[in-house]
Amino acid sequence: MLAIYKKQNGGVEEIPYYTKNCWVNVTNPTILEIDKLKKEYHLPDEFIEDILDVDERSRMEIDGRWLMILIRIPVYTSKEEMSFSTVPLGILISQNTIITICNQENELVNDILEGNVKGINIEDSYSFVLLIFNLSASYYLRFMKIIIRRTNQIEHDIRKSIENSQLNNLLKIQKSLVYFVTSLRSNDFLMNKLQRSKLIDINMIDQEVLEDVQIDYKQAIETATIHSDILTGMMDAFASVISNNLNIVMKRLTVITLCVMIPSIFSGLFGMNVPNFLEESPVAFYCVVAASLLVPTIVVIVLRRMRWF
Repeated sequence: MLAIYKKQNGGVEEIPYYTKNCWVNVTNPTILEIDKLKKEYHLPDEFIEDILDVDERSRMEIDGRWLMILIRIPVYTSKEEMSFSTVPLGILISQNTIITICNQENELVNDILEGNVKGINIEDSYSFVLLIFNLSASYYLRFMKIIIRRTNQIEHDIRKSIENSQLNNLLKIQKSLVYFVTSLRSNDFLMNKLQRSKLIDINMIDQEVLEDVQIDYKQAIETATIHSDILTGMMDAFASVISNNLNIVMKRLTVITLCVMIPSIFSGLFGMNVPNFLEESPVAFYCVVAASLLVPTIVVIVLRRMRWF
């Protein structure tokens, strides 16, 4: 989808045609929309291909009159196997024009379009870039709070009973945190590069806002790293618990097998057609039964004292 927006009435409103100081937002573009970006806005093919590549890292590059700033933003998709992930968002800046391209719909851009974000300035492209960085840091922190709540709930459920579905959910959360940590560090490196880059006029960037955004990113990186380490330790602990429970079950089954095997030994031994000095005794059967019960009982008592059960 390709739409053009202009700052009007304190927010952004969609307009039917291109004009100066506008914002062109492109989400999951079709082939026709990609061709339109190349022909009407003269976007380099490499920029479009890189932005639509889900594995592209955060970076900054200039080609002709276009400056591309590519960051990775968090997304939530309930239909996917892994609910939380990150996708590249490309911000292309030229004189009097800002173009954002993303390969899927995301909450960050939707918040701007729905008027939930204050202080939007499309005419100041660098201010708009900092706004995107700030919003992405906020969403990283917001999604991590959801991840932490889910982790605590799963941990509470696992204490009652460990099931494969719960462990699979923990594995998905761990993957999400790994993506978050990697993307956050990449974005933080990009912001540091913005400060010392010669591609843009550093005086045009609000240093105070940039420092606030950097602080938010460092906080998000530390939070994601801490909970990723905690989750890794939790997974290792649960794996040890599962292994220990399996060993206990095998131990108990071995002891039960031993106790059940003793009566079989007596019945087999005295049931053979060999002399055993009890052939003519009228109480032979009762003696064998008593021995078959007495010996396992003694074994069970001994094993219980040894805490094998």
